[in-house]
Amino acid sequence: MIEEERITLADLLVGDSADLFERIRARQHQPVGTSRDTLIADVSGSITKGCMVWAPPDRPVAEIVTELYGS
Repeated sequence: MIEEERITLADLLVGDSADLFERIRARQHQPVGTSRDTLIADVSGSITKGCMVWAPPDRPVAEIVTELYGS
């Protein structure tokens, strides 16, 4: 995937959940008020690392997001 596709996917996975958005902000160590675009870019980077470095190649992206930002 190219970067734009990864960011679009991250945005879709985050959706409109305020709770998830706050967990992302906290786990990315970003201050309150950080823009959605910045946080989505952070999520995209974490997903990329999760897929390329930590996870087995057949692991679903949604599972990686849940592991990173689940409650």
